[in-house]
Amino acid sequence: MIVVLYLGGKLKSIFLFSTRVKEVLEQLQKNSIYDFFRLSDVPFKLVYIVLIIVLLSALVKIGEAQEINSAVLERSLDEQNYFQVSYDNDLFRGEDYGNTQNIGFELVRSKWAIKKVFSIFPKIKNSRVSAGFGFEHAVYTPQDLASKEIQLGDYPYAAYLVLKAFKTSCDTVNKRRFIANASIGFIGPLAGGKQMQTSIHQTTGDVIPQGWVNQLNNDLLLNYSVIVEQQLLHIKSRVSFLLFGEANIGSLNTSVGVGAKVLLGMFQNSFESKSTYNQPFQIYLFASLFSKANAYDATLQGGFFSRESSFVIDSEQINRFQIANSTGLVLRYKAYQAGVFANTSSAPFKSTGVKSYGGVFVGKRF
Repeated sequence: MIVVLYLGGKLKSIFLFSTRVKEVLEQLQKNSIYDFFRLSDVPFKLVYIVLIIVLLSALVKIGEAQEINSAVLERSLDEQNYFQVSYDNDLFRGEDYGNTQNIGFELVRSKWAIKKVFSIFPKIKNSRVSAGFGFEHAVYTPQDLASKEIQLGDYPYAAYLVLKAFKTSCDTVNKRRFIANASIGFIGPLAGGKQMQTSIHQTTGDVIPQGWVNQLNNDLLLNYSVIVEQQLLHIKSRVSFLLFGEANIGSLNTSVGVGAKVLLGMFQNSFESKSTYNQPFQIYLFASLFSKANAYDATLQGGFFSRESSFVIDSEQINRFQIANSTGLVLRYKAYQAGVFANTSSAPFKSTGVKSYGGVFVGKRF
């Protein structure tokens, strides 16, 4: 209960801060600073190209793992009816350790939002709602895959598989989105991490991992999370700036964090009650910066209910505060979407370093 109240307090602080920032931006609309920012006296295409170059240079240089969630603004097709498949792997960034691979699938329908199974999620006034189901599979390994021994000070071998139900509510009046997610699954040999990684490495000709005998034991995973996105600025379907907050509680991960993100390109404004963007083609870059406080991470510390794993990261070695960065490019044509992204995260525990990975996602609206 104390943890729930703490996370609730953090989310309330996010709302108050975002409201204050929004008021400041509204004041800026009344003076020449905002007029200049609208680029009214500067060729928009020139500035647009420069910004694309800056963001693409960041995309090349960077690229840690976070939960796959297609409902966040930059990935969501239209919040109503779609499916999406995501795949990321650190081999895209020339690495093969830590959170080495994630696979996810999500199916979303607007009519599911009224089903009883989604009554565990909050109801938001003035909102366009949808709900969905999905699954996620993730694999973690240490750096030395050829060794059969426990590698102290490195990532434990681990894999998890979760099924999840989630609901998205978009408040078009206050320009705010709520994404609530509940997941259930397991971590350990039942998740099939050894079999999946071994088959991939046999196909690619890479080193066959030998240390899966030391992986984290089987355990139950139960998690609940809430993500809030607040749009503060939107300019002519070309630029959007948002603040967001996220809180997780459960046996997979317990954490709270805040961040900011920007979208730049040609795209539909998801916070409009009726779209004013009538083009079939959309293209945009996104970039986000996220800071979080970690209380518990099962992929490092072992299962919450089972304490018999042969190797885990000691609690005092966990870095309780992390910073993560994500950048990407999204293309949409009519009902179809494809995107690429690269993520970077600061070290999750003291004896390791910055972690990077890249990935792709594809989806279709129906």
